[in-house]
Amino acid sequence: MKNIKIIVILAHLLIGTLTFAQAPEKMSYQAVVRNTTNNLVTNQAVGMQISILQGSATGTAVYVETQTPTSNANGLVSLEIGSGAVVSGNMATIDWANGPYFIKTETDPTGGSSYTITGTSQLLSTPYALYAKTSGSSIPGPAGPQGPAGANGLDGATGPMGPQGPAGMNGLDGATGPMGPQGPAGTNGLDGATGPMGPQGPAGVNGTNGNNGVGVPTGGTTGQVLAKVNGADYNTQWITPSAGSSSTVLVHATATTSQTFPVGGNAVVPDVATCFNNVVTNVGSVYNTGTGLFVAPTTGFYLFSIQTISTTNVLVLCPMIDIDNNFTISGGFENDIFGVLTGSAQFRTGTQNRGQLTSQVFLTAGQTISIRFQNSSNAVALNNTTTGSTYLVITKM
Repeated sequence: MKNIKIIVILAHLLIGTLTFAQAPEKMSYQAVVRNTTNNLVTNQAVGMQISILQGSATGTAVYVETQTPTSNANGLVSLEIGSGAVVSGNMATIDWANGPYFIKTETDPTGGSSYTITGTSQLLSTPYALYAKTSGSSIPGPAGPQGPAGANGLDGATGPMGPQGPAGMNGLDGATGPMGPQGPAGTNGLDGATGPMGPQGPAGVNGTNGNNGVGVPTGGTTGQVLAKVNGADYNTQWITPSAGSSSTVLVHATATTSQTFPVGGNAVVPDVATCFNNVVTNVGSVYNTGTGLFVAPTTGFYLFSIQTISTTNVLVLCPMIDIDNNFTISGGFENDIFGVLTGSAQFRTGTQNRGQLTSQVFLTAGQTISIRFQNSSNAVALNNTTTGSTYLVITKM
């Protein structure tokens, strides 16, 4: 249970006023109440039991009463001893001449009767009004004659200053109050103005041009097709299909025109490739070099083999088969076929700018196909090579 310190701020008791021939049976009493952390106990009821002890600080209680005063904002309680609830004794029967007397206070800071703090102080002067009430006579006698004035005594010498007393103990620190709630967030500040564009950095060093691809070999006769020499590189050769094969090379052409394909990447419709002007095979005039369109002569499966090489290293032209020649960005290309790019460091020098497409497509007689090249760069316009490494082969299966 917490201890409460009771500080008596009046060392003497104030006596009730004598009214006519009768003195009130009360004495004024004040005290300041503090808790164990030296904080004032303010604005709350405090339970107190007051006892008047005869003879000593542990003497017999000749009068006991209880009160429940309320402390003010400064922790001060004021009460009148004699006006509380009497527990034992009678203020009127106390013989103040038969002292000494002591006042004992017991305090419950919660306002109840569980008194945990006790303090005792001596009444150093008998309350004269209460004492006079029990004296033999209240009528004063006549004044005696004034005695002769005494001779002035010599002033005594000033004694030496006594030693300084020890420093008092430091008071207890007050308890830290709880942290207040966090204030609301401030409004966001205005966005600062956009700074000026910095200067353009210097152009990077041009990379080393890669080696030219092997390209399509010259020669070839009607009915022959291109085939890879082996699986280690891109070299090809003309071969005659084995007996019993129904495959026919309808179109074999290489690019002899350096066509420019604009920037835009996936954001623009790829241009039709009209650069295949070196037509080695064109069975039945199914490929138009001026428009870049192929028309299926019969219904069946067709094998398209396309390779693109750009003149700029690493940047790639991606080949595409546009079935029905109706490609748009927003749609209508569900049956179209896109090639693959080999723009990666894992390929040897000279192959990073290669695009390829090999696909078998089912077409009906008279269905139109366009071959388109898509520029993979959003910043640089690309051109195809004219060394024979950009080629088109269409075979009827």
